[in-house]
Amino acid sequence: MPRYTDKPQGYSPQKPEDWRSRFPSHARSMDSAPMGSRPIRVYEPSGKSYLALHHLNGWRQVATTRDPYTGTYSTRMNGETVGNPVAWTSS
Repeated sequence: MPRYTDKPQGYSPQKPEDWRSRFPSHARSMDSAPMGSRPIRVYEPSGKSYLALHHLNGWRQVATTRDPYTGTYSTRMNGETVGNPVAWTSS
């Protein structure tokens, strides 16, 4: 037979996590991000990072690809966007 109580059972509040621990110590907020033609590393709220470039009012992912015929590497936008970047670093 179930018993009713006004106290939560099995509830354990999560410890408040410092959100800054997900990013490198030298990361800055996106309002100071450069809008130039040089790719920078941007971070999502989860802490996942991407190499990205600001293009057409959004942050586009950049990838290094190898040309199979010449063997040279080039850096290009791969067509994906970074949905919600919150921090950036230059390296």
